[in-house]
Amino acid sequence: MKKSIKILIILCIFVATLISTININIQGGKYKANKNLEVNKKEVEKKAPVSENLEYKVANIIAVGDILVHGDQLKAQFNEKTGEYNFENNFKYVKALIEPADIALANFETTLAGEKKKYSGFPLFNSPSSIVDAMKNCGFDILSTINNHTIDMGSAGVLSTLEEIKKRNLISVGTRDNVQKQPYVIEEVKGIKLGIISYSFETPRKGENKTLNAIQIPSDVVNLLNTFSYEHIDEDLFKIKTQIDEMKGMGAEAIIFFIHWGNEYERKPNVHQIRIANALCDYGVDVILGSHPHVIQPIEFVTSKKTGKRSLVVYSMGNFISNQQYERTNNRYTEDGIIVNIQIKKSKLSNNITISGVSYMPTWVHRYTENNKFVYEVLPLTDALASKGKYNLTEDIEVWRAENSEKSTRMLMGESLEILEQKAIEVIN
Repeated sequence: MKKSIKILIILCIFVATLISTININIQGGKYKANKNLEVNKKEVEKKAPVSENLEYKVANIIAVGDILVHGDQLKAQFNEKTGEYNFENNFKYVKALIEPADIALANFETTLAGEKKKYSGFPLFNSPSSIVDAMKNCGFDILSTINNHTIDMGSAGVLSTLEEIKKRNLISVGTRDNVQKQPYVIEEVKGIKLGIISYSFETPRKGENKTLNAIQIPSDVVNLLNTFSYEHIDEDLFKIKTQIDEMKGMGAEAIIFFIHWGNEYERKPNVHQIRIANALCDYGVDVILGSHPHVIQPIEFVTSKKTGKRSLVVYSMGNFISNQQYERTNNRYTEDGIIVNIQIKKSKLSNNITISGVSYMPTWVHRYTENNKFVYEVLPLTDALASKGKYNLTEDIEVWRAENSEKSTRMLMGESLEILEQKAIEVIN
């Protein structure tokens, strides 16, 4: 009898320990835990006894969606006294969330072709380089420069954008300035080698010529842009798989895939997104970060039927900043975005890589008038709604819109989100 009680006590301790191990603290989102832990016998053999503390290397990754500079934003950020553009205020309320990240990524959906080309918003974007200064000061490290507006200013715009980003010691992915460079980057972050690559969909080809936004990609840069075609997806997925395999061969331990895809203003992924996400999961991609729809789409984990691997998919992170207000688009969701926070963990004992935590913060583009000019500020909604005055939320209509933005984002996330728990097996001797 005493022996049975002793066994029962040990089992209770084991269960309590296991539960505490897989309980991931999620701030800013509702996540459903997956109770089915996968047991890997080889991993168990390498693990230390429960009395020892397992040590990990952890990389904290932040990602946001579309950064656009429309015409009204250009007017708002121009200082008539100095004759210069300054975008610092756009990000002042989210800097505390972005800056602490080990690596922060964003979709940079404009070009930097210089003042001689004339600054412009939609449909052909050309922004002052000071937007990149503001992003760097906010804490961003890597900018995805491939999207449907990459060639808005022609070949010169592609290359000058890369040059301006490089001047500020930031990294660009998705475009490159010569074919000798790899179409991806590998960055060591907190002792973990991350392979990072970015791709954008093409619009239908004109004969054999590739296009973006129905504009033919100039021949001198066509091989410098990472693009795929929905109409030639099998061929392009094979090319993408080859590049992913190359990254792994060069030591990449985790793969982050930034991708411009989907249908604009639709809050659910389309069949192409789902197919591509599953293919990337089969290829061993760990994190897929989506942009382009200009609205938020769900986050989920997909599982490879071929390998059993699970990949995190953020189908669309929405607009981080833009002038796509409801008054302009007649769409209440184009003001919304999310800051996605992902922890990638590497065991120092087994070198196994896992996603040990995922969270998000809903954001909202607050546009208001001050001194007869628009002011644009990205607000972290959970914080802003808790301290409205601190974040310039002073008008009832603004508060109402901010509250509705947060509510709609949380409802969307709660419908389809689940957590990939840390694969931790406790061994009792």
